[in-house]
Amino acid sequence: MIIYFFVAILSLLCIYFGLRYAAKSKWLGRLLIVAGIVLPCLLAAGRSVEIGTDTNGYISHLFGLAQKTDNIGELFSTANSWYTISDPLYVVLNFLVAYVFNNFHVFLFFAELLIIVQIFVALYKSRKSDKEILIGMTLFFLFEYNVTFNMLRQGIAISFIVLMIYFLTNGKNLKSVICLLIAIGFHSIAMICLPVLFIYWALKNIKEQKRKMVSVVVYVSLITFVIFFEGIVMLLYNMGAYEHGKVFLERYSTHFDFSFIDTATYLIAIIAYWLGSNWSNTRKGYNHDFYMILGIGSLILLSLGWKVMYLERVSFYLFYPFLLYVVPKILQGGDDSKGKKKTYISRLVFVLMVYFVLYWVVEFAVFNIHSTVPYKFASLGMI
Repeated sequence: MIIYFFVAILSLLCIYFGLRYAAKSKWLGRLLIVAGIVLPCLLAAGRSVEIGTDTNGYISHLFGLAQKTDNIGELFSTANSWYTISDPLYVVLNFLVAYVFNNFHVFLFFAELLIIVQIFVALYKSRKSDKEILIGMTLFFLFEYNVTFNMLRQGIAISFIVLMIYFLTNGKNLKSVICLLIAIGFHSIAMICLPVLFIYWALKNIKEQKRKMVSVVVYVSLITFVIFFEGIVMLLYNMGAYEHGKVFLERYSTHFDFSFIDTATYLIAIIAYWLGSNWSNTRKGYNHDFYMILGIGSLILLSLGWKVMYLERVSFYLFYPFLLYVVPKILQGGDDSKGKKKTYISRLVFVLMVYFVLYWVVEFAVFNIHSTVPYKFASLGMI
């Protein structure tokens, strides 16, 4: 457990000093930022296959298959038939790293690097102050980092969705579409974010009075999707659009996987954003409405866990970007405010971050969700 905090703090310190000294010495600043990004990648790479639920499952098994073949077509076929993995970019990543380095831990390093680089770039580009980057990276360590040790494909895809939302909210539509396509290439379920593009474009191009109607339509659509999820999957299966649909439901719909802690955390984050927006007078504009849709939409999708095991994870595609962008925005709103409102927002962010630390302790250390605690090196003992 301690090693996660140690690496996270060391990484954040490197990034902090890198940002601080970048103006005085570009090479030193960049070197420190690179160190801050690489450190958590080294920890991810050095782990035993016992760390992360799926590390000793499809993650290591598929890479082992990639080591044994020089034919990428054969690897695609095996991945699809054995593990129902049809995500082309993820298979290609396995094939290339196996071909060039032939080392599983190098693969884990590059996979984690892909994730953290996208997160950092998105936070760096969207910042108004360096504090926002540090807050965002702290949130990454508290919510997503341990998750990526298990859900590697989805972790990579989510990082590109985070970057997609930066491009989307800054008018770079082509880049946002490219990021979405890359995300889908690593994890096909990322296609659930396709409507996110159209929702934002709709909010941006309609009058303020009609934006509430868009929000209502989105929420009703998501609730309908959750209620009729099994029927939708079977319809896609019968149409030939989802060949593993029937097997998927037979395997996982007999169990449910719903977290009251996650539900409470989603609610707290949404309420905090609503309060912070009110106190800083930023509760206006289509960007605010868009982020509220991401937050409330993720809460609705979280309820998929009641119907099919593991499907609450679909909500991560909306919640993680929501969290990484809105908490720094709350902080920035406090910096732009004066008097009591500034004090209220500062206290709100402080309480929120304390709660998130406690969330990490309960979720990952106590309940050991995703099987990452205690950490174990590949060739050493537990730390």
